[in-house]
Amino acid sequence: MIRFVHCMMRRSDVDETEFRRFWNSPEFDALNQRLATLIEPIQARRTLVLNIDENQKLMHERGGAEPFDAMLELWFDNGRALQRFNADPGYRALMAEMEALQARFVDFSRSVRFFTEWGD
Repeated sequence: MIRFVHCMMRRSDVDETEFRRFWNSPEFDALNQRLATLIEPIQARRTLVLNIDENQKLMHERGGAEPFDAMLELWFDNGRALQRFNADPGYRALMAEMEALQARFVDFSRSVRFFTEWGD
């Protein structure tokens, strides 16, 4: 099982309320629905980090940085499922649209994306 994880930090000029409105907006939801329809992940999740004292405590316990604002996760059976998308012009166009929307709210320089592997 392969999982794509995108941990996002909001831009410094975007307050938490505005970021949460973007995250829960019909526009962002529609783009995610179109992406899911195209790439057919086994599972897809969008989560917001809770702005609670416990998260601040966890962050400071080990000298960590500021917590991320949100995460996007997609699960796939294997890496072969991902390879076919890079050559698809429709996929590339959708990703450009997604990135343009996110750029209004997300600080890409402080956000991270990566793949993980989960096996038996």
